[in-house]
Amino acid sequence: EVVWTQEEPKNQGAWLFIAPRLYDDVMKTGKQVRISFAGRPASAAPACGSPYLHAKQQAQLVNDALAIAAEQSGDSK
Repeated sequence: EVVWTQEEPKNQGAWLFIAPRLYDDVMKTGKQVRISFAGRPASAAPACGSPYLHAKQQAQLVNDALAIAAEQSGDSK
């Protein structure tokens, strides 16, 4: 499994550039590999403007990004 993680919203940062390239590279291997995004939802602004919401979103994206390690070790999310 490949998890792309970024702090920027989904429609900003490198995700929109890298996603097609990741899919192409995975297809070339002939293996079935799940590619997912861990980050903030799409937004018109790069920051949410609220320290509380920022901390909540940051915690969620870290949890999403590290969920693969928990799944592999048998722990629940």
